[in-house]
Amino acid sequence: MHLGLLRSGHPLRTAGNRLLLKQILFNAISSSFDLLSERPADMHRHIIASTSYLSTSSYLIADNFPENIATSVLAEGLAKAHDAYGV
Repeated sequence: MHLGLLRSGHPLRTAGNRLLLKQILFNAISSSFDLLSERPADMHRHIIASTSYLSTSSYLIADNFPENIATSVLAEGLAKAHDAYGV
């Protein structure tokens, strides 16, 4: 049995008129960044809801900013691993 706490970065890139995701990093045991990754997502949702700043692109809509629940998912994984190992 294994528990992997992994993080990867996939910024949007353009290729002609297409948007592509490109992986730029992959980290193992990166649980310290889970909470930090939730903050920018919350900020983007706040900006969309309170300003027209992001209306410059049809891609920048609330439906394209999924909920980020990294902290609770990592905590749940650690708790399940703890239970599975009987510690």
